[in-house]
Amino acid sequence: MWRYLPNAISVARGAATFPVVWLILDGRWLWAFWVALLAGLSDLLDGSLAKRFHWQSRLGAGLDGLADKLLLFGIFLALVLIGRLPMWWLILVLARDLVIVVGAWFYNRLIEKLRPEPSWLGKASTAAQIALALLIIANSAWQLQLPELEKMLFWIAVGLTTLSGIHYIVIWARRAYLRFGARP
Repeated sequence: MWRYLPNAISVARGAATFPVVWLILDGRWLWAFWVALLAGLSDLLDGSLAKRFHWQSRLGAGLDGLADKLLLFGIFLALVLIGRLPMWWLILVLARDLVIVVGAWFYNRLIEKLRPEPSWLGKASTAAQIALALLIIANSAWQLQLPELEKMLFWIAVGLTTLSGIHYIVIWARRAYLRFGARP
């Protein structure tokens, strides 16, 4: 029974998307920050539990990734709707994730089973996106007046998001070439 605890935490994180989005849209920045931060920390908890007690599973990995993406996408959507982020940012984040999901699906179907392995660029991109979301919410909650830091982090997140999407394409294309293209 305990082995499903990480999955339950992932589901709860995904469900936290809805109150966080509502709190942002309603201008309740302090609450939005704390709920988003707790949801983000739950990602560390479920991963630690799964690894520590060997409770990892394909379902758990899928739920974890889905919860992370749902939470980030929801926060970014809310920030776009209130004018704190440009629409093209949301499209970039969605396009990168779509490239990864569709690419993985095709690779699995046409080449071989692909074990999900986030690249260091993918992890850096996600970390920058999380930091950006939390900084924007914190700036709004406490009127920190850090527009230059927010702008710098935004452009770092844009660069890492773009590079990681390209990186996944290159990795999978190289693997496919080595698997099929190098044949005599």
